Amino acid sequence: MLKGGKLIITGGAGFVGTNLVKELISLGGKVLVVDNLSTGKLENVPSKAFFCKEDILNPTQLLEIFKDFKPAVVFHLAAQVNVRDSFRNPEFTFKVNVEGTENVLKASIASEAKKFIFISTGGALYGDRAPIPTPEDFSPSPQSPYGKSKLEAEKLLNSFKDKIDIIILRPSNIYGPYFNPESNTGVIGIFISKIFKKEPLEVYGGEQTRDLIYVKDVVKACIKTLNLNQYEVFNISSGKETKIKEVLEIIKKKVKLVPKISFLPLVEKEQLRSCLDNTKAKNLLDWRPEVNLEEGIDLTVKWFLKNYG
Repeated sequence: MLKGGKLIITGGAGFVGTNLVKELISLGGKVLVVDNLSTGKLENVPSKAFFCKEDILNPTQLLEIFKDFKPAVVFHLAAQVNVRDSFRNPEFTFKVNVEGTENVLKASIASEAKKFIFISTGGALYGDRAPIPTPEDFSPSPQSPYGKSKLEAEKLLNSFKDKIDIIILRPSNIYGPYFNPESNTGVIGIFISKIFKKEPLEVYGGEQTRDLIYVKDVVKACIKTLNLNQYEVFNISSGKETKIKEVLEIIKKKVKLVPKISFLPLVEKEQLRSCLDNTKAKNLLDWRPEVNLEEGIDLTVKWFLKNYG
């Protein structure tokens, strides 16, 4: 499907989208990036990709773009992904993540796309009642408006699965190259950028755990879904639970700097533990996470120094 095939990537100028677009182009895909550049960067878009600056909340323009390009596959990544911002502005979060998803889905169906791949969330979806590691069939109980909005978007997609092939990926906490140092999302990116900027580092809690997955492993899972022709939901994760304070120690070792650190009380309603069971993706997608945490942080630090050092 990929060689010469047409693909639209919403949010393709952002963190995960940039990594995905680069890989799809290297594999011979004809890629159109649709992004409003609210957090994405135009310089991230490869010269071989087509680009259209548009907001997923503009359904009429979106439909025109999709019908003109006629994609075979749509990867929907555009979203409001900042968990703490979602508490400050839940209405906007739901508008972007639910209404925006519906707009992209309907434009995909109207343009006769064959496959719709949705990047949901695993890290913010299941809640603190979940068993560790958490399988896909555990009933989600998200604690943040961000997680709740992604769950609503999943329910919406489920109601359209007879009209288009839909695959939902629930990644754990993603980190790696092309994170936006100004976006204040992603614990590893926040720590690295603040340390190199010599800004005080505020760590809320530190005992809470996260399942951290390198972005290129997530991209490989995205590519694997192109061979699947049925509705499925997959956790995409390392399957390993790591304390935030342990993440900080690894980063300190890699950057060889001594940051000024303040440990503060845990933020109210922040999830205490997160670790996802990736067995289903291993079995059905023939996918494995390949980059361990120390190696991934090392690669991320080197990327940051090359681009921002």
